[in-house]
Amino acid sequence: MGGLTSRIGFRGRLVTAMVALVSLLIGALMMVYLFEDENRRALEQLTIAERLTTEVLERRTDLELSRLNVVVRDFGFRSAIASGDPATLNSALENHSGRVDADFALLLDSQGQLLASTLTQKAPDINEMQLATARKSGVARSLLTIDQRGYEMLVIPIEAPGLRAWLVAGFELDQELANIITRLSGSSVIFRASPNGPGGFINFATSSDIDSTEDPALNGTESNQNFIKSDRYFTRILDLGGFGQISFEAVLLTSREASRQNYYSRALEIALLVTVIMALAILLALLTARHLGRPVLQLADYARAVGHGDNPPAPDIRTGGELRQLRDTLRDTLARLIRREGEIRNAATHDEVTGLGNRNALMQSAKDSFDAGKPCSLIGLRVSDLSDINDTLGLAFGDKVLLGLSQRLRDELPDAGIIARTGGGEFLTLIPQLGPEALALRAQALHDTVVAPRNIENTPFSLRTHLITLQLPADASNNSELRRRVNLTFEHAFRQGVAVTRYERGRDEDHLRELKLVSDLHSAVRNNGLHMNYQPKLDNSTGQLLQVEALVRWIHPELGFISPEEAMATLNRLRNLGVTLSIDDFGTGYSSLSQLRKLPVQELKIDKSFVLKLNAEPQDPLIVKSTIDMAHGLGLKVVAEGIENLETWKLLQAWGCDVGQGFYLSRPVSADKLAQTVAALAERQQELSGITPEHSP
Repeated sequence: MGGLTSRIGFRGRLVTAMVALVSLLIGALMMVYLFEDENRRALEQLTIAERLTTEVLERRTDLELSRLNVVVRDFGFRSAIASGDPATLNSALENHSGRVDADFALLLDSQGQLLASTLTQKAPDINEMQLATARKSGVARSLLTIDQRGYEMLVIPIEAPGLRAWLVAGFELDQELANIITRLSGSSVIFRASPNGPGGFINFATSSDIDSTEDPALNGTESNQNFIKSDRYFTRILDLGGFGQISFEAVLLTSREASRQNYYSRALEIALLVTVIMALAILLALLTARHLGRPVLQLADYARAVGHGDNPPAPDIRTGGELRQLRDTLRDTLARLIRREGEIRNAATHDEVTGLGNRNALMQSAKDSFDAGKPCSLIGLRVSDLSDINDTLGLAFGDKVLLGLSQRLRDELPDAGIIARTGGGEFLTLIPQLGPEALALRAQALHDTVVAPRNIENTPFSLRTHLITLQLPADASNNSELRRRVNLTFEHAFRQGVAVTRYERGRDEDHLRELKLVSDLHSAVRNNGLHMNYQPKLDNSTGQLLQVEALVRWIHPELGFISPEEAMATLNRLRNLGVTLSIDDFGTGYSSLSQLRKLPVQELKIDKSFVLKLNAEPQDPLIVKSTIDMAHGLGLKVVAEGIENLETWKLLQAWGCDVGQGFYLSRPVSADKLAQTVAALAERQQELSGITPEHSP
């Protein structure tokens, strides 16, 4: 069931539900219509039976009258009357009444007195009104009951000439007549009379298919109604007339059960018909929906595949009109998308000026080599004067220079996996792996070719370039390292001014460390990561306070104490900002003469270990004095640290030391005590300014 529902789909289920609902609604309406139609047909049948009963009774009366007229004109019958003999009269009446199928006959004289009768019981009374009507109209008709039987009685005069007698004939309303009416009309009939008025009836003839005892309601009537309420029959009452106080009726009946059976039969037929029609309609609707929906589903699948980036063939839609136009539109759109995607992909991986690969293409090729574990060599080239060419000769000319340069690279690097223009004047290429010496020779040869003089549009010029080389993956194992180390090597090449430079391992790590120090120094300043104290520095010759030294200590949370080499870049940046730099603790640790030559300092501070025992250690005065002389020779100021007594201060003063500092003068103090310290030193200035003879080691 679930599989069938899945195959039908939502559209099929909707169509099926709609068809079923419509069919059921039509079926229900048909059932109601049939029910009402059966009732209507039953009532129409009763109406027809009513007319037919009236007509049958009238024709029967006409036939009876016609026969009686023949009898009264019969010569033998008249002769018998003329004879006046009772036996003759009885015989003639018996014979002639039998000829007209009368159930009884009476012969009256002209005065209405009974002459003869075929009845064994008392003859009914014939009143003068009946005789007068018969004399006037030729016949008098009335209904009467005799011995619980109903009769139609006809009175006709016998003229010979002049009125000679009256012939009275009675014809019973019997079961045979009721059966004839039933057979002709399809409705049953009950002949009945009410001798005692409404409510009491005598049924004297009933169709053979009716048993009035099974439905007592048939023995009654509704006042002022022409029907009887019955659960078994539709009824109609036909008034047949009467005689005196007696009224005669014909009750016409149609079986409700027969009507319902007919209704059930027709309903069953209609239900079967509706079911078949519904099944056919559902099948037809599904086939139609499938037929009509197939192109739409094909287009939906086609659009879905296009949305997924596939390039499926356009569906074969045989129908025309809008669906075909939609298919053609999707197909054309897909073609344009594919073409545009190709253009975008080409633009994303190629340089629009030279047609070479671009940075993305180079990085993708490098990544493929890394992923595949395939070693290779990289040669990078940067044109130093491309900006000058563009500025002086124009961008169009610059593009021609790039085109010419790219063609030379193609010619010189036929084995390159990729040659890419990765920047304004930067080209990178991946070639099969070469040894260090071979790679250097290849790069040098390429450099010589690139810088060779050329003419473009009759303009001679030469390019100035720098080339770099890297071994992959030894020098860079991923794209991030590659990009960073290529730039670092190019910068090194520019700083060194060499034509070809290879990447040296560790250079990138030093560069990263330097960048980290610079970056973290800013963070340390912002986050109070530097520890600072102030130590006064006095003019060694006058004892006057010159300045205070801000003693800053930075302990990097990861790198610990930063060595002078590591701080070289930072120092250069600080000096460029106007900061005065000093070599601290000169003579110990990293403060060697070689560092003095490299560092961008303006001041040299003699380590306190040489000053503390200056008056005790025999070699320290020589070292300190020589250091002062050397520093002055280099144009540096000299600061002596660790002065803890007056004698040392005086010695330094005698040797021309520029500035002194130490506990003898002042310990490092915090900012809030700095003013008090300055005042104390001012009071000691006379003591410190005195000059003593030079002490020689």
